[in-house]
Amino acid sequence: MQDPYTFRTFSELLQFLEDGDLHQDLSNTVKEINDALTNYVLEHGGKPAAELSLKIKFKVDKGVVTITPEMSKKLPPSPRRPAMAWQTTDGFSPQNPKQMHMFDNTPRVVPQGNSDVRTVSTNTTE
Repeated sequence: MQDPYTFRTFSELLQFLEDGDLHQDLSNTVKEINDALTNYVLEHGGKPAAELSLKIKFKVDKGVVTITPEMSKKLPPSPRRPAMAWQTTDGFSPQNPKQMHMFDNTPRVVPQGNSDVRTVSTNTTE
């Protein structure tokens, strides 16, 4: 006769760990991964990927086994939008220094050296 308290399958062990909470957390994470992949495709397209890892450590001491589970997940990151800039001798500029200004037809001058933050004032009086 088999001992009913002996784990014979992985699923029995998994349901035992953390009194079933680990099994529930893994199930919830599978749903979270499915939702994240679906939302990613709807919002960004492409071929997103995700990971779910389960590590189980076993340590025996005088016939007593300590079983420690670790769960980790990796969801697809949201893509960042690229920005265009032009190289200058002092760094990057959002304006092409070789183009003319739109309204006065003069070449744009990119400041050299360190520049301070400046406030643009507009004349609102009529």
